[in-house]
Amino acid sequence: MYKVLIVDDELPARELLKMKIDWKSIGFQITGMAKNGKEALEFYNSYKPDLVITDIEMPVMDGLSLIQSIKEINESQPIIILSCHESFSYARKAIKLGVNDYLIKDSIETEELRTIITHMFKKQETNKKKLSSQSETISQKKKSVVTRHLIKYVMNDSKQQEYISQYELHLYGNQFKLLFIDIEILDQDLSKPQSQFFNNDAIESLQYLIRLSLNDYALGEICHDEGNCFIVVYGVTKSHSQMDSQGEALEICASIRNNINSKFNTQTTIGVSSPFSKLINLNTAYNESKQCVNRKIISGYDKTYLFSNVSSIDKDQYIKILNVKLNRINDYLNNYNFKPIFKEIDDIFLQNLKGFMQYNYLKHTNWTLLSMLIEFCSKNNLSFIELSGSHSPWETIMDMKTVDGMCTWFNRNIEIISDLLCSKVDNNYSYHVQKSINYIHKHYSQNISLNDLSEMDNLNSSYLSRIFKKETGTSITDYINKVRTEEAKSLIQNSNKKMYEIAELTGFSSTQRFFLIFKKVVGSSPGDFRKN
Repeated sequence: MYKVLIVDDELPARELLKMKIDWKSIGFQITGMAKNGKEALEFYNSYKPDLVITDIEMPVMDGLSLIQSIKEINESQPIIILSCHESFSYARKAIKLGVNDYLIKDSIETEELRTIITHMFKKQETNKKKLSSQSETISQKKKSVVTRHLIKYVMNDSKQQEYISQYELHLYGNQFKLLFIDIEILDQDLSKPQSQFFNNDAIESLQYLIRLSLNDYALGEICHDEGNCFIVVYGVTKSHSQMDSQGEALEICASIRNNINSKFNTQTTIGVSSPFSKLINLNTAYNESKQCVNRKIISGYDKTYLFSNVSSIDKDQYIKILNVKLNRINDYLNNYNFKPIFKEIDDIFLQNLKGFMQYNYLKHTNWTLLSMLIEFCSKNNLSFIELSGSHSPWETIMDMKTVDGMCTWFNRNIEIISDLLCSKVDNNYSYHVQKSINYIHKHYSQNISLNDLSEMDNLNSSYLSRIFKKETGTSITDYINKVRTEEAKSLIQNSNKKMYEIAELTGFSSTQRFFLIFKKVVGSSPGDFRKN
């Protein structure tokens, strides 16, 4: 019930107002009546009524003086003035003092008074709730900022406790866990940064949903990290065994995921740190849970991942196995044996990495493979950036959502490289011989030597010369002369260029040598060939 004080120097007027409406029906009760301003002020100081209804002209202290005194005590105090005066001068003075309404005694109707009072307090309640909500929001924002500061920056125990006490953070208990929540928005333009899709209102809504889930299980704090990521720190309530605490964590994560995904079109992946007893380990727990979330690339999104501390022996053994496979791929690549590479890459991404589930090893694998391909392309006069269609291959790989996508990307680019290098390969020729043939056809107009071809392939010149003659039936020099002569024949037939110009364009060292080689290959001189 709201308390009402009626102030009027005339008793009938006070009694009439008391009986004017059914006060209880609208949630009010008359708790005091006074015959002048002084008496009313004393009552006000003692009982703090919610509503004051006062006359203006009264002995000892008039209504305007009473209003001014009350407003000095409580600026937001609701006050209604009732007066016989119709002069606006009184209304003006009352308005300046901040009254809520000004009514004429003799003309007031019961329903009018009821409506004015109920609307006044309905609006006041709305404002109170709004202020309370704003205050709570500001408080939560402060707590969120402080919690994030405690997690991201390492500080001593006394400093942490100072922050916790000052901002009344719910970080108490014998054991804690930290959750890293990564929210992936579905059906969005992935060319835009994900952080653009969650505005401040959405972030507040998400924190509210997370808090709802957390409050069902434990006390803790929530903060927004970066982009679409959030952090939860809570006191473990089921700490009797590791199984109990893990079970509780899985229940909390499932509740958070269900709450978020039911309100937003999202996938929610959550990493759970190992339990810790001292808040000084917050930063370590943050890194653990974030590392867990990275496993989504390997094992899938919209799941919960618990941190597991793999022994250093297991790690050392795994990296040895991984490096053996990577070295094998490098050997295949340098021997232009592309076919087995695809199987090795499938084994690494789809079996080994998924089995071990370590994001750091995924980065190691991607970087090693990418370096191999770039180096191989450079040796073979290919631009990996051009053939891969990416100005930043590393970012392209690491932005991929799954290891399946990464595996496909590497296999596709190796297939492109293989096709480029072997597109003209005759089944009768080995790779090195075909590579030399391709080079000759492309650079016949330049000075080509056996040493140029052998250095390009990192082969012994005698060995290259021997296998070339064995596979093609002709020497490298004769093959070069044949290619140049064929090109010269085309120019003689299809242009009016002079013979010395043709000799220069087709890579012959002199016109005399051009005539000599041409007659040897074709059986007639260049001049006779043009005539015929």
